[in-house]
Formats: sequence, structure tokens, C-alpha cells
Amino acid sequence: MSYGCDVTPLIVSRRWSLVDFVAHQAVWWACVLVARTDAAAWAPLAIVPYVLLHALADRRLWPTLATAGGAATVGFTVDAMLIALGAARFAGAAGILPPPWMGSLWAALALSCRASLRWLQRRPTWTVMIIGAIAGPLAYWGGERLEVIALTRSFSPLAVAGLWSLALPTVVLIARKIDGRRQRLAVGRLNRRAEVSSC
Repeated sequence: MSYGCDVTPLIVSRRWSLVDFVAHQAVWWACVLVARTDAAAWAPLAIVPYVLLHALADRRLWPTLATAGGAATVGFTVDAMLIALGAARFAGAAGILPPPWMGSLWAALALSCRASLRWLQRRPTWTVMIIGAIAGPLAYWGGERLEVIALTRSFSPLAVAGLWSLALPTVVLIARKIDGRRQRLAVGRLNRRAEVSSC
């Protein structure tokens, strides 16, 4: 697949997917491990190099920031609902607000949906919903084992599955929309260049 010279080939290459996978794992572990310590306030900064890496691949900052910001908003809503329902407590949380490091994890997830998890963009919505329903409860159980999330008796795997069955498709949709807009802009620039060259 080719989008022209203005669209970075890293976005669709296998090498970029591998780089993104490794970088995403590094961000995830850095956020979680730092969140366990007294330096939890610094955990969200783990995503900064990852954002810069994606901005470099995009050759523009706005697609990366738009993807990360949109997903962080979705994640903030989901986690705030869990806190409000008394189902979960997060390390470093302030009252009913989810901790910033959770926002970084959601942002990293969305950025991966434009690289190593880009295959999710090609799946039907119902498939992504099922993946979300399975991945959601597993993510929180994993967080509990790593001692960054405390699940209460109010925690309902079915409720989390329902939330994630909506949240993950939304995150994937954000990534798809950003990619689509970026590609249309690139094609438009190429067409204008072609018109100028033909004059």
C-alpha cells in the first residue's frame, strides 16, 4: 500500500510495527512500575518518548496528539465511571479522578492502533467489541496483580466488559479517522503538485 511521498512509509511497514510493539510495551511497563512507587506522579511522563516517536513517524505532531488526546478522554471516562461506582481504586488517583498514568496507557493504546495494532482498524466493529470485552477485565485483573489497581467487591467483570466493548471500538475509530484525514491531506497535496507540474 502506498500513500505517496508525503505519507511516511513507517506507518505501514513491518519494521515500524515491530518498533511500535516494543516501544508500547516499554511505555506500559514504565507507567505501571513507576505508578507502584512514591514517584507515581512521574509515571505519565513515560509516554513522552513514545509520542515523539510517533510524531517523527508522522512527520507532524497533530495526528499523534489528536489520537492520544482522544483516547485519553475515552479512558478517563471509563475509569472515572469505575471509581464513581466504587469498583476500582487506582494508585495515584485523586478523589474520583483517575490518575494521569492511566490516561497515558489509553493514549499509548490508541497510538498502537495506528501501528502494531493497526490490524484492528480492518476488523468489523463487532469483532473489536468482542476483543474489548475480553481485554478489559483482563487488563484490570493484571493491574490488580501488579498492585496498581485495587478491585473491590463492587467490581463486575461483565460491567467492565460492557464498557470496554464500547471503549475499544471508539479508540480504534479515533485512530482510523486520524489516519484517514492524514491520507486525504497527503493525496490532496500530491494532486496539487501534479497540477502545478503539468502547467
